[in-house]
Amino acid sequence: MRTANKVIDVVFGIFALLYAVAALLSPATVGGEAAQSFHLEHAMREQGAAGVFLALMFFWCVFN
Repeated sequence: MRTANKVIDVVFGIFALLYAVAALLSPATVGGEAAQSFHLEHAMREQGAAGVFLALMFFWCVFN
């Protein structure tokens, strides 16, 4: 069971990290309207920062 939990944490961690990188580097790829509005672009970048935190938490769960 521990192996299954580690695999799930790694998969979710990778997904969260990919989402975070996409949201931080190019918010318009994650949300199409972000290219038209500064406020939406800022919100998408905040979600990207939260995605980095989630990815780090998932990877921390793998090793602890």
